[in-house]
Amino acid sequence: MLEKETRANTERCQELRRKANKICKKKKKENMKERLEEIEQLSKQNERRKFYKAVDKAKRGFQPRIIHCKTKTRKVICEESKVLERWEEHFKELLNKEVKDERMEWDETGVESVQKGKRRKEEEAKH
Repeated sequence: MLEKETRANTERCQELRRKANKICKKKKKENMKERLEEIEQLSKQNERRKFYKAVDKAKRGFQPRIIHCKTKTRKVICEESKVLERWEEHFKELLNKEVKDERMEWDETGVESVQKGKRRKEEEAKH
């Protein structure tokens, strides 16, 4: 941002932008060169899965992450704090669900606990 929009400040700002853009282009070229060298190494080492994954990533380029979420009523939330609250709510629901233990045994009186079932099996194994 310019403090005062004078000719000297405008020229200085443009010069700084040019330098910044030059640096960014240089860094981008260096990064691409490193990626290509890595892909070449993977090809030489016959690391096919890693090779194709790296090629695919290079083809796709930068893809920004979308940090939106939907509420229970299917409305889209964009605000970061509300998205975090929704994720917290979602995981609390998942973690607090009652899970039926599949190891429980059934008999005439109803469900028998896991511990009693284990003891009975141990007693049967002894006899």
